[in-house]
Order: sequence, then structure tokens, then C-alpha cells
Amino acid sequence: MRPRPNKRRAKRAKFDAHGIYYEARHKAIVEGGVEGIAAVLRGDDEAEKASLLLCLDYYLDPYYGCTLAHESEIFALLQELLLTERSQAIRDDILQLLGDYCGD
Repeated sequence: MRPRPNKRRAKRAKFDAHGIYYEARHKAIVEGGVEGIAAVLRGDDEAEKASLLLCLDYYLDPYYGCTLAHESEIFALLQELLLTERSQAIRDDILQLLGDYCGD
């Protein structure tokens, strides 16, 4: 991943002293479809959710030129999770993704 200045990443560094990062398995989850994404984001592991949201940031950001066939389903899932997620930090990250990439 190419580093790029981003308010979202700066905020994440404050969220976790060890930093949030994603691995190849997170990319595979995102590329695999909305079911896998939903399974992680509906789970209980907050660090895993944060990593997956950071990975989604990469895929949804037009700067990187990635395209996801299931993008609209991802946005619908994020909107649903915004209302049900208990963690304020995760809700903030979801809101950031929706604000940055959902709609034109």
C-alpha cells in the first residue's frame, strides 16, 4: 500500500497505539464479497473491524484505481452498521467511509 496523507489514517493512529494495518487476508475478504465483509464487521473483534475498514478505504478510494463489483452493497451494509455498531470509534470510521466515498 502506498502511504498517502489522510485524515482517516491519522485518526486511526490515535485509536490504537500500535497502529491499524491490514494484511492480504483482509484484501481477500474485501475482494470475496459483501458476505465476508459483513461477517467481520458484525463480529466482536474491534481491531479486526478497524483493519477491514482501513482495507475498504483503500479499495473505495478512487486514488488507487480499484473497482469493486459489489460497491453498492458495501455502502448499504455500512449504512446499516452505522446504526447498530456499539463502538464509537468504528462508527466514526464507517461514517468517514460513507462521507468520503458514498455518492457523488
